[in-house]
Parts: sequence; structure tokens; C-alpha cells
Amino acid sequence: MIEIINNELALMLTGSTMAVFGGTLYKAYDSGVIFGGHFRNKYETLVAFLVSMALMGWVTTFVEEIWTEATAQLHFSTFDMLGAVLIAGMIAVNHEVKRWTYTDPKSVTVYGIGLMLIFIL
Repeated sequence: MIEIINNELALMLTGSTMAVFGGTLYKAYDSGVIFGGHFRNKYETLVAFLVSMALMGWVTTFVEEIWTEATAQLHFSTFDMLGAVLIAGMIAVNHEVKRWTYTDPKSVTVYGIGLMLIFIL
């Protein structure tokens, strides 16, 4: 499993980065979509979705190049990978829920465990 992650890390990080970027363009709710700070009708939402797809597809190529270069010399152990996944997962979870903070005691505990796995084990 670690070998697969080492081989595909740039692709995994690209996907994660694009998910965060995509989640910031528009927000879907039960009764509609907010894009550009305003509720949009179905036609406006369709245009926003199609433009977002094209834009994110174009940006993905640049993000993948950045991650490929950044991870070219990295090879992780099981503990390094687990620590990185814990830290990235906690950041992603906190990003998704607006009222959650990045520095609450639970988050800081997870960051600490992740850092210990990366730097100590």
C-alpha cells in the first residue's frame, strides 16, 4: 500500500487540492446554489458549473505539475504516511464545517499525533 501511495502521491495530492479549490467556487444548498455571493437560478447555476469544470480542468494541469515536482524525491514510511494523512484529514474536516476551528484541542491533538508519527517514529 505504501508503494502505491509513494507512486501516486502527486495524483492524490492534486485531487485533494482540486477538491478544496472546487468547494470554494460555489455552495449547493437544499433550496439553491450560491455562486459569487448570490443565489443563482438553474440556468445561471448550469453556466457556473460548466465554467467551473473548464476552469478546474485547466488549473488541474498546473497543480499536478507543482505536486509532481514537490514529491519527486519523497518516499514515505508507513508512519510518515499515517501522520501526514491524519494532519491533512483534520485540516480537510475543519475546512468543511464552518463553525469548527483549526486550533481547538481535538484538532491540535491530532496534529501532534501526526507530527510525532512523522518526526519521531
